[in-house]
Amino acid sequence: MATGIGGPGQTYLVFRPDVWQPKIDIIFKTRLTAAKFFVDYSDGVTEGGKSLIIPHDAEYTPAAITTTSGDITANLVTDTRTILDIDKWQGVARIFADYQAAQVGKQYRLKEVYAASMAHGLAKKFETDLFGLATAANISRVVNASTAGIKSSDLESAIGILESYNVPREESMFFLKPKAYYSEVLAVQKLYDASQFGKATLVSGSHDQVYGVPVSLSNNLLASNASIEGGG
Repeated sequence: MATGIGGPGQTYLVFRPDVWQPKIDIIFKTRLTAAKFFVDYSDGVTEGGKSLIIPHDAEYTPAAITTTSGDITANLVTDTRTILDIDKWQGVARIFADYQAAQVGKQYRLKEVYAASMAHGLAKKFETDLFGLATAANISRVVNASTAGIKSSDLESAIGILESYNVPREESMFFLKPKAYYSEVLAVQKLYDASQFGKATLVSGSHDQVYGVPVSLSNNLLASNASIEGGG
């Protein structure tokens, strides 16, 4: 049998087009959770400024009034302030020339895709730096260490510190890495076993509250030991 031109050995490669689908696979982006919890002072510098000054109120001690004269001991003014310097600038850019835009397939909204990815990159950098400020260098009262696993006593000690400073529990939050939450916090029996406290303190299958304190999971928390990822 003669094969000749064509036949099973012919691929017709030059006549087989590559078809580009209009769909673009977008990477899974890190969930951002910090911004909606912390106070945003951005509106304070919309008209300019290099620092934000936040005055502090002080707690005053009552003194007995002299009933014969009406005299009362005056409190000394002990007002303080916090200064937030605006000194860190981050940016992201992508070169996108007009001639390149003209050659890109019309089925792709490439600028929109790039803009969304760059915006998320900036937001993630902001959140990571924000969590980075919550270190032993900036917080004087620390429970355990980020290199150790989380125990129930750590959570209880943290709440005890908050309560001792009169910090409202409903205005507080546990920020935890998913691995630390699911492998360490959920491993604490008395958090889910109703026989320990009469009722379970964790709602089954969720991460809404621990000891009445809201819980937020984030992969943007810094961990000095990636194999443990304890802390929050």
